[in-house]
Amino acid sequence: MNTLTAPTAATRHLEITRPDGTVGRIAYDDQGTGPVVLLAPGMGTVRATFRHLTPLLLAAGYRVVTTDYRGLGESDTGWDTYSSAATADDLAALIQHLDAGPVLLYGNSYTAASSVHLAAEHPELLRGVVLAGPFVRSLPAPNVIAKALAALMTRPALTRPLWMVWFPHMFPKRPADYAAMRAAVDAGGPPSSPGCAPVPTTPPRRSFRGPRRPACLRWSSWAPPTRTSPTPRPRPASPPMPSTPAWSCSTATATSRTRRPPSR
Repeated sequence: MNTLTAPTAATRHLEITRPDGTVGRIAYDDQGTGPVVLLAPGMGTVRATFRHLTPLLLAAGYRVVTTDYRGLGESDTGWDTYSSAATADDLAALIQHLDAGPVLLYGNSYTAASSVHLAAEHPELLRGVVLAGPFVRSLPAPNVIAKALAALMTRPALTRPLWMVWFPHMFPKRPADYAAMRAAVDAGGPPSSPGCAPVPTTPPRRSFRGPRRPACLRWSSWAPPTRTSPTPRPRPASPPMPSTPAWSCSTATATSRTRRPPSR
């Protein structure tokens, strides 16, 4: 049971057979009834990040499924790959296992790339996607910085302390249970084992030409810390963009294609 996520939500596991014949488990919890919302956390965190959002969705009449992607939280490590495409396959397997499709999929940061993969490969499983703080393309190759970053991410002795130093900067206002959340990430998030901090892979070009699904794109209104301003700070206000009744969000586009973020 993941008590930080929700006291009444028992952790369940989806078993997936790996290429070498062993079985890997993907952790998830499943609550409520109604239209299904699947919440996938971003790089470096666990599904407990949705602990405040889940009760609101349940109260609004949704069935809410949250998951730890491979290598994080209560999901198993030891996979041969941790790419965004592999995570998309896991999400598809979970939706099919629960017989829950089509779902509204929320992907944050790295899992936004997985959402694009899934929209391209299995559009029948999705009603739409919410891409929060998304990045869905890998850096052009050959790219020394990308290679160095990927190499660093596979070394827990280096990435664990670096990540946990950065983690507090993501919370301009810390919630009351921040200490428990930080402990959960430290115990189960990157870098808990080699390879569990993935780098997104660019979806194949055909991913952007297939069936379309509604997509809501969201970016934080807080700028990242800098040398002169070590804590996150509000960005200058930008003009509101039209919303659609289906999503009630500031930016929406009915496509599975990637879009560049607005100028800042």
